[in-house]
Amino acid sequence: MKSKFLLFSLLAFSYGVNAQITTAENGNVGIGTTNPTAKLDLGSNYSDPSSYPNKITLWSGGPNNYFGFGISSGDLDYFSQFNHRFYTGYNGSAGTEKMVINVKGDVGIGTTSPSAKLDVQGDIYTNSSSNEGGSISFYNPLKTGSNAYRWSIYNMTGGYGNSLQFWSYSQTDGGHAFCKGNPRKRVEFGRDEQSATSKN
Repeated sequence: MKSKFLLFSLLAFSYGVNAQITTAENGNVGIGTTNPTAKLDLGSNYSDPSSYPNKITLWSGGPNNYFGFGISSGDLDYFSQFNHRFYTGYNGSAGTEKMVINVKGDVGIGTTSPSAKLDVQGDIYTNSSSNEGGSISFYNPLKTGSNAYRWSIYNMTGGYGNSLQFWSYSQTDGGHAFCKGNPRKRVEFGRDEQSATSKN
């Protein structure tokens, strides 16, 4: 009787495992799906990221206490209690940290301890195929009306001239070139040299 019960338990366990894990003829493995479409397919269900990442849990100490990966509403979620660190290594050498997102949401590139929302140790390049060229913008949402809520620096060409230009933008009159500078001209601050009805 005991042997029959043991055999029944083993069969039930085997059926339960096989119902959760599928190995297709092409070698694909599915967990939570009977039709795996990749070498490892974890199914199409997703969960609330505030509870558990239902895809891959690397460590779990209970609700809201885990590290892992999940999917929610079309997003790929990464879970960590503290920092996200990205390393690279080669040919057996120890990995070196290249980027970090710390627990405050600060991003560091080339630094392991960012002190601002974006902290970069090295050069930054910005470019564009338009005549405005690469740009950097500074926003202040508290400035309304005719006050300049945005300042931008452009490396311009074409109809704008071959120059580095500073532009201000407001909610009432669009953008204006505040000053322009190039190797052949003196930089003049406070002079509205060029309207920008086409540059908003």
